[in-house]
Formats: sequence, structure tokens, C-alpha cells
Amino acid sequence: LFLPSQVNMLNAPEWIADLLPAHGLTLVAIIAGIVALFVLLYALVHAMLSACGLVPPMGRRLSLSLLAVELIALVVAASTGFAVFTHVMEVQKTEQAARDEQRRLLQMHDGVFIRDTDWEYFQGKGWTLVAHDNCNERYTSRSEHWTGERDRRYLDSYDEQHRQRYTVMHAETLQPGTYRLTACGRANGSGAVIFLTDAAQGLKLTAEIPACDNRGGGIWEKACAQRDSLEQQGAPVPDDLRRIAEVNDGRGYGWSRMEIGPFTLKETSTVSYGVSTDPDISGRSWLGQWFSACDFHLEEIR
Repeated sequence: LFLPSQVNMLNAPEWIADLLPAHGLTLVAIIAGIVALFVLLYALVHAMLSACGLVPPMGRRLSLSLLAVELIALVVAASTGFAVFTHVMEVQKTEQAARDEQRRLLQMHDGVFIRDTDWEYFQGKGWTLVAHDNCNERYTSRSEHWTGERDRRYLDSYDEQHRQRYTVMHAETLQPGTYRLTACGRANGSGAVIFLTDAAQGLKLTAEIPACDNRGGGIWEKACAQRDSLEQQGAPVPDDLRRIAEVNDGRGYGWSRMEIGPFTLKETSTVSYGVSTDPDISGRSWLGQWFSACDFHLEEIR
């Protein structure tokens, strides 16, 4: 069945599209190619036989006729071949777009597109994505963990114009006691914080992530000092400590430890903690382009 929409997809010359349905172009290209090849072979064989005196030279009229047929066949073969190629490319592009959309739909969570790697990390760590404006669909990353283990994933967000409002949160029920929250983080600008809140008791605590960029950082500096001290004493340096000191060619990745607390809960409470660039949580403007955070640890200290 001839469908005009198929012709538009082909981007073929109009005179071909007007004459033939899209699915017939392949056959036409093959036939035209065979004709062009046959005419060429006929002319070559005739020329060789003529050179040997076995047949008379080809007449002018026949020569012109064969040349015309050859040119027409080549034009038709090239035009229809190009049309078929274009059609195949368009079909593949459409199918790939459909596959990409299907994969995207499978990675939608509560109306938000979250890549499988990010979602698995959230689920494994118990994180909930609370705010994600202008995060460019980037919620975690890997390869620059403070330990030097390149496959370890961490919370991460990037926006070149520092517009992102990113908040991930974890809720935990605690018994009365005194607690401390620690985490590791880095940033290339001020305004990102780790936080802890308890709405029932009116508790809201924050600690800003140091803006060391992706060089140095408190964790790396401490590891370097410990390594150097052990080496001066002639003592063996643990592999983990040496790896931390030597990450990023010995320059560190900018990670530091932050701490919230100690803080005391007088009754059983559900606290929420996490990381955010939202001024409503941090109480300050986010002036960086990216930040990272990981290894949150909430412990009772007494």
C-alpha cells in the first residue's frame, strides 16, 4: 500500500517518491544496478571482441544508446539506493528513540526520572529524594570517593549555573539519648549542608560542607600526616591509609568530615537527616556548582 507519509520519511527525489511505494525502492535499486552492470559488461566484452577482429566495431547509435541506458540505470540505482539508506536510518532512529523512551519510563519513580544506578544506591542506603530542581538528572556519582575505591558510589549533584535545589533525606526512629551525626562531603562552593531535624522537638541542626573543590580536604590531609609519621618511625603503612593519601595522584579529592552534635533527645523521636542545597534547610545561598556526600553515620554516644 502506498502511503505518502512513507515517502516523506525517505527524503527521496520527488520523481521517485511520486512513482513508487517505499517498500519497492529496494527492488528498483537492485534491478537498476543489475542493468548498469550488464550494460557495462556488454560494452567491455564487445570492445574486446572487436579488438580481436571477431565482431565489427560498435556503431555510434548503439554506443550512444548504451551510454544513455548506463547513465539512467546509474542515476536510478543511486537515487533509490540513497532513498532506501535514508529510510533505514530513519527507522533505526525511530526505533532507538522508542527504546530510549521505554527505558526512561521504566526508570520513573514517583514521577521523577532516576537512573537505575542512582535508584539502587538510594534504595540500598535508605535515601529519599525530596527535592531535585535543576539537578540535570544527576543524583549520585562514583570514581572520586575519598577511599580511592573508584567503584564506590556517593551522593552527588551538578549544575553549571549553581541553580540546583537538591535534598535527600533518611528518617530514623531513636530512643531517648545523646547522639552524634557524622558524614563525609566536599563541594566547590559554599551553601551545601548536612542536616538533622526533629519536627516534634523543634530540632534543626546543620553543618556546612567545606568547599575544598576536588583537591586536598581534611580526610586526605589527615591521611598524609599519618602516613608520613609512620614512615618516619619506620613503621609499616596500612594499604587503606596509603591509598587515601595517594588518591588523585597524591592530591586528594577534597573530602572532609562533618559533624552534627552531640544533641540530646528527651523522648522517642523520628529524626530526619541528609544533605541539601535548599536555602530553606541550609539557611544560606548555594554558590557552588557541585557537591558530594557519603558515609552518614548516626550513633548514640551516651
